[in-house]
Amino acid sequence: YLEAWACKKPVIGADTPVMREVIQHRRDGLLVEFGNVTEIVESIQELYSYPSSTIEMGQKGYEKILKDNTWDLVYLKTLKIYEQIREYNTGK
Repeated sequence: YLEAWACKKPVIGADTPVMREVIQHRRDGLLVEFGNVTEIVESIQELYSYPSSTIEMGQKGYEKILKDNTWDLVYLKTLKIYEQIREYNTGK
């Protein structure tokens, strides 16, 4: 999903609790029932049929990447976790 959003493309994902945390339906992508091929096909057709919505969802995904998932942010999050582990292991 991150790679698609980095290219300003909307995504299609399975409508599960975890994916609802990642994808906001009709904001930055589409959610479909897990394993429902008909819904996947309909979602693809929707993206082709409404290019302005497709562009908008891709842009929203791109903005999400810039806000939460740049390498600088990932580095800082990872560093914080490593520091917490070190503190836990050293008792500091």
